[in-house]
Amino acid sequence: MGEEWDFILLPSRGNSGGIMVIWRTNVASFSLIKSLDQCFLGELEIFNKNKWMIATTYGNREYQGRRDLWNYFDGVVEQETPAVFGSDFDCIISQDEKNGGMKFSFSLGPLEMKVFMNNNDLHDIGIIGAKFTWCNNKSGSARIVERLDRCMMNSKALELQQVHKSRFRKFEDVWISYAAATSVIKNSWAKLDNLRKEIENLQQEEASDLLFPDNKALILRTKVKEFNSTLARLNTWWKQRAKSKWMKEGDVNTSFIHAFTNGRRNRNTIKKLRKEEGELVEDQYCLRRNFFQFFCKKWKYKDCILEYWPMNENILKHEECEILDSEVKLEEVE
Repeated sequence: MGEEWDFILLPSRGNSGGIMVIWRTNVASFSLIKSLDQCFLGELEIFNKNKWMIATTYGNREYQGRRDLWNYFDGVVEQETPAVFGSDFDCIISQDEKNGGMKFSFSLGPLEMKVFMNNNDLHDIGIIGAKFTWCNNKSGSARIVERLDRCMMNSKALELQQVHKSRFRKFEDVWISYAAATSVIKNSWAKLDNLRKEIENLQQEEASDLLFPDNKALILRTKVKEFNSTLARLNTWWKQRAKSKWMKEGDVNTSFIHAFTNGRRNRNTIKKLRKEEGELVEDQYCLRRNFFQFFCKKWKYKDCILEYWPMNENILKHEECEILDSEVKLEEVE
């Protein structure tokens, strides 16, 4: 390899396994923290820059064996430390990562990996080149291909990558003109709709089933967290796009500023209201009267039995109330 290279090797077990970490000694140093049957965990110090946590894995074929991997890695990386987890996890987490064979099932193995990624703020950064990284070496209808290899980064690592690459530092209005940008957003919306339906189905099942299984409760929490993450990304994209439009046309007396103002006024205006009897009301006086009656009925006095309610121990004492009511002295301010 040459004098400028160094490596650490975990030998293979027969035809499977085996991990090698290689680095250039004139660029960085690598110190091994932990070595397991399925992974290397170490610290990569790039000279005159920062330190990264690096994990290289060769996951067990069985999900029971991969649990040792998840349990060890869980919480091992601090939030402010950039971390990269990569190589062969021997696990797929969606139908898009498989072609051929039996239909993908979001079973316990993929679920545990997804939970591990969510709990440790790890994000799949995608792949360049061939979509699938494993094949069963068969042809025709018997051929199965899967994406078993992936690279994941935490938010701190992604933040540093964006700083180093100036083209990701700010939103450019020209991006909107590319069909690919619109395609990404459409795919994200489609993913959001699918997640919403799955969450609603699980919530209905949870509400109707007194013995809701723990594995389904875990799936529900995972889906909700993924839904919120996707929604946050879409929200950021639209906020940035709106900002670029506003900076261009928001400070001039154009149809854009009038449309923006009128749109906000229309959103804040209630023009129609359907009463409890089903009658549609449009008259402004009737609207105000129905609102008043509705809230009078909603907040009317009700008799409540408080006999067996727990005592509230967080009530302020009389002396504490007097201190709050007393005048503020100059020395207290100083």
